[in-house]
Amino acid sequence: MSGDGTSKRDRAGHPSVGVVKALQENGLLSLTAGPRTLRFLPSFAAEEKDFEDAALILARTLEGF
Repeated sequence: MSGDGTSKRDRAGHPSVGVVKALQENGLLSLTAGPRTLRFLPSFAAEEKDFEDAALILARTLEGF
């Protein structure tokens, strides 16, 4: 990523695309749902630990933004 943060956004300047890519690299799948909105689709079989792990990955990833 470049020092000016441009690679953290798509061509239109939307940061959610960069966050989705970084989350994927860190092991958490998500989707964009707008220029500044993320969407998660957890499994019906997900347990509390899965949500805790996802929250930790999300928090660590967002520190870079």
